Parts: sequence; structure tokens; C-alpha cells
Amino acid sequence: MATTRESGQQRQATHSAFVEFRVVLLAGDAGSRMRLFTDLVPKCMLPIGNRPLLFYALYSIERSGLSEVILVTTERALERVTLYVEEFYGLDPAVLALRSSQTTEKELAVRIEAVPDDLDSAEAILRVAKHLDTDDVLILSADAFGYWDLATLTTMHRVSEAAWTMLLTSSSSNVKNEGSKSASGSRTRGHGSGSAPGGATIATSARDYFVIDEVTQRVLYVKSFADASKTGDRLRLPRDVLRSEGPIMVHRDLVDLHIYVCRRWVLELLRSRPHMTSLRSDLLPYLVRNQFVLERRLSRAMATETMEEEEDSVLRSAWRKYLDMRGEPFTRARDPPSSLKSNEQNKYWIPKLAPPLLHTVMTHQNRENLGGISFTNIRCQGCFASPEYGRLFRVNTIHAYIEANRLVAAGMLFGDLEKVATKASARGRDEATSTAPPTHSVHSGETPASEHERPTTARLHIGKDCLVASESIQFGAGCTIKNQTVIGAHTILGSRCKVSACVIMDHVRIGSECTLQNCVIGSNVQIHDQCQLRDCLIGPDTEVAAGTHETNEIFTRADIPIMDSFTP
Repeated sequence: MATTRESGQQRQATHSAFVEFRVVLLAGDAGSRMRLFTDLVPKCMLPIGNRPLLFYALYSIERSGLSEVILVTTERALERVTLYVEEFYGLDPAVLALRSSQTTEKELAVRIEAVPDDLDSAEAILRVAKHLDTDDVLILSADAFGYWDLATLTTMHRVSEAAWTMLLTSSSSNVKNEGSKSASGSRTRGHGSGSAPGGATIATSARDYFVIDEVTQRVLYVKSFADASKTGDRLRLPRDVLRSEGPIMVHRDLVDLHIYVCRRWVLELLRSRPHMTSLRSDLLPYLVRNQFVLERRLSRAMATETMEEEEDSVLRSAWRKYLDMRGEPFTRARDPPSSLKSNEQNKYWIPKLAPPLLHTVMTHQNRENLGGISFTNIRCQGCFASPEYGRLFRVNTIHAYIEANRLVAAGMLFGDLEKVATKASARGRDEATSTAPPTHSVHSGETPASEHERPTTARLHIGKDCLVASESIQFGAGCTIKNQTVIGAHTILGSRCKVSACVIMDHVRIGSECTLQNCVIGSNVQIHDQCQLRDCLIGPDTEVAAGTHETNEIFTRADIPIMDSFTP
């Protein structure tokens, strides 16, 4: 009881830290890189570990201590999203366990707002701006997968007094080799390899160059790889960036998780700039570019001679001091850190230059007496995700979707959820029916309560790193399921099937003597007898003929587009 009470008090303290924020969850992404599976099902409703992707976002929000969220989705997805939030999310055993451990009975209040399907993120935010009545707004993306450290993010935003704060993580710790191995240590083809099922190269998230102040974590410059490639991967950094106060580093391994905190006035910029339709592609680069505009504003103000002519003018005094310092030679402020290897120094280190920025000079001046001229402080701040929270990445590609399922199946992410679900499987869930003994969701490292619950028998083998729904499942004799396979509800497997490292969605029928390896199988698929499929993608509502032997193939209905499935 003491542990429950302490955890509840911690959540209450966390909740009080978010009181001055409005929270917006964007769940309207069409999933253009996953068209094979998102053309019929909204991306936020794709199953990961037999729960929709939206569940993990809502659960992370509620787990962080937030009590209200505005969920923005598309008109196309509105019906499905509303049904899930109102009828199913609150009945999930993990959510019930979380709420029972809290000292307050207040549940997460979700306000659902629908916007037209063709609106981008900035346009969607404007549609719900009337509900954003606080000074700061927390903007979250439903495809950010993992535990979110929102408390650290909001604290960084307050301390830095930033206009825009973004959560960043290193790509080297994300969808890569970690999680590629099964619990037994085996590795299958495509399991962490350089190509996704279907024979296509893995489509990673859109990547950027970030220039970061290594001391303050301020974001000084952002440029996409695509734009940089047009200039031969050469970056032309503004002089203002080179004059930053601390050592700066050019990063090529950072991933923007699309989790932001911003001042409300930043969103008001969108009203006067209708051409800005995307938060990430339009608004963020605009803010980063305009962080260092004070010098230019003051120069124009001095040229128009609208300032007072007194010798002791605060503005003129700062301006003269700045002009004097500009005459000093630019020098390297310090040598590169000794911790960097020589090749890293050559690639990333950029020397600090003097003199400092004009706004730095004016830091010690009285800014309240600037002749009635108001200057807005624009600061873009980075916040690095803490490694102790585990993996954190965006599920916006086929490969990321596969990796998310495998991490959940192996218990590397959200491992506590399946332990709760397994204990509660007797409540609200039907026992799995099969020709073999009943099976249950199995989590890595978990020991069944009795021999009767053990999922391994003489006729059926399910690896402990696999996840199988406990609702209307039928397995034929001699089936083998291993290597972080996830199987959805209402699935039927014929006898002597071998399934390895696959993601199988709901309502799938697989014939006898089939071998499936490293495949993603959509809903309502029928695979006939004696098929051997390796590294394949099978879209929803598809039928695979008996005796099919294919590798690196995509199966789909003619009316489902696949051209954008692997677009980077």
C-alpha cells in the first residue's frame, strides 16, 4: 500500500507541473510511407503488440500525470478513433491497473476534434486553437513510440524560457541493431538487416542536420539531408550561429520525435502566414532562422532615426558597444574537447567566434527602456531523451512498425503491459480455442503459473518472446511460432505451420504446412496450403494461392497503392 500511495503522490506532483499547459495529440497522419497497410486502416489504429498505436500515446500521456488532452484526427479516422477511445481504451487491463494505483479517481479526459483529411499539422493546430487558452502548448505525435519523458521536456522549456522546445533522440539508439535478436539470440534474415520485407530498402525517418549549442542544448540551425544534398552536403552556417556563446556541434544522428512545447504566440504566427502548413517543415525552420534578428532590427531602427538622440540612450549605448566589439579580430575561443577523436574534431567542431551577438551585449542593459520598441525573444531549445527511458522512435515506416512489434513482443518496450494483460486474461477475454491446449499472451522472461498454462507442448510450440492474442485463436497440431512473432485475434493456423519473426494482424487464415519468415500480414488475409513466404508484405484483404513460394514480394489488392510504401 505504501508503494501505491507514493506512486500516486508522485503522479499528483507531476500533474501539478502540467497545469499551465494545454496538450494536443496529433493522430491524423495518413502514413504515406506505409500505404500498403494505412490505405484501409488509419495509421494510429494499426496494431502493435495487439493494441492500436493510439493506445501507447494515450497511455504515455496518462502515465505522465496529464489529465486532459485534445486529440486531433481526420474526418476519415474519426469514427474508428472515437469508438476506440470511448469504448475500449478505458477497459484495457493496463489502463485499469494504472488508474487503480492513483490516489485520484479522475480519468484522462479526451476531447476529440476532427479536421479535413488533407490538412497538414500546422493547419490542424489552427483548427483547434480556440481551445488553447494557456501560455504554453504541449504538442505530441501519436506515432512517437516509447516512454515519453514529458516532465524533463517541460522543465527544460520553462528554465530556458524558449519559444519552442523539441524532444530529440539519437538515431544510433533507435531502429537499428538493438531488438534485432530474439530472446534466444538467433537472427533471421531481414531481422535487423539492411532491407525491409518486400525487397525494398528500409525507409528511415526524414533526417536533418542539427547544429546544437553543446552547453545549453539550444538549436541553432536545422537543414534537411535532402536540401543539403543539393549543395553537395555543404552547410552554409549564418555568422550569428558561429558567434554563439558556447561550443557548437553539427549532428547528423539526431531524430526529431515531433514532440514539442511552444509558446502560444508562436502558433499565432500561423494565422498571418497561411503558407506555413507544417509545424516541422515550415514553422520550425522559420523560428530557427529568426532567432538572431535583434541586430538587424536595431540597425533598421537606428537608420530611421526614430530613437531618442540623448547621449545616454540605452539603445545607443548598446549599439556603440556592439560596433566597437565588431572591430576586434575573430578568434578561436578554445580548442576542441579532448574527448573527441581527431576525425570527429575535423567533422564536427566549429570554433566559437567573437564578438558576441548584440542581444548578448544587451543582456546587461535595461531592456525595459528601449524607447517603447518591443523585441520578441525567439529561442529554439533542444531536449535530449533520457536513455533510462529506453528506446524512443517514430513509427512512420514499415521497418519501424516491424521493430515496434518486436520490441513489445520481446518485452523491451512496454513490458509491464503484457504482464498486467496476462494476469487479467481471465476477465473480459475469451480463452483461446485450438486443437492444441489453450494458449495465452506470452511475454519474454515470464514464467507461467502452472504447467497447464505453459505454451509449449508436444504438438505446439510458442516461443517465450512471442505475443499471441487470447481471443478466438486456433492452432493446428505441430505449429511452431518463434522469434518475436506477434499474432492478432481471430487468427487460424493450419497444422504443421512454421512462423518466425512475423507480424500477423487480425482475422487471418493460414493453411496447413505453410512456412512464413519475416513477413507482415494485414487483416483479413487468407494464405492457402503449402506456401513458403520469406521477407514478404501481404496487404489487407489479400488471398495467396496454394503452393506459392516467394521471397521479397509484395502481395496486395489491385486497388491498394503501394508506390509510397517505402518512400523515405
